[in-house]
Amino acid sequence: MLIDDTYKNIAEGLLFMADAPMSVQSLAETMALEEPLVREVLAIIGEEYAEGKKGIVLRKVGGGYQFFTAPIVDPYIEKLFTEKKTKLSTAAYETLSIIAYKQPVTRSQIEYIRGVKSDGPMQQLLLRGLIEEKGRLEQPGRPVVFGTTDAFLVAFGLNRLEDLPRFEESRNFDFEAKEASDATAPDNEQQS
Repeated sequence: MLIDDTYKNIAEGLLFMADAPMSVQSLAETMALEEPLVREVLAIIGEEYAEGKKGIVLRKVGGGYQFFTAPIVDPYIEKLFTEKKTKLSTAAYETLSIIAYKQPVTRSQIEYIRGVKSDGPMQQLLLRGLIEEKGRLEQPGRPVVFGTTDAFLVAFGLNRLEDLPRFEESRNFDFEAKEASDATAPDNEQQS
């Protein structure tokens, strides 16, 4: 099917101006077009902006499409924006990876895996919008469970959580069994 350049230009403009990834459905509604036609338009734009052809690329991330700078431009962007970027700490990366792979997960479960308190890294991740509260467990104390956000997907160039690299567990963490056994063990057994 021959795609009118007008559709391509409108889609490019919308994707350029959007502050977050735009889904096919959102583009279709905004452009008043059928979704199959929008998919064709996105395929054409994707080919035109394929890596190595231009300074920007179109990527499918966070359940939608968004323009990004091409990797070849990165060193020049760093020169352009000389302000110092604050990076995540190692503890924050550890905490984030636990949340990404184990979500929904409670703070105590994260701390059990890490073996240390995680208040600082959790606060850092919440402030950056990479994680959020996803609800509460139906158990005593009703602990909050955390999960990743769409901002996490965008920051790491992922379309969905299933795109995370495969994680081979060397140990099966059975949180409920661990917490229950700790609560029921006599005091003298807990000390050994």
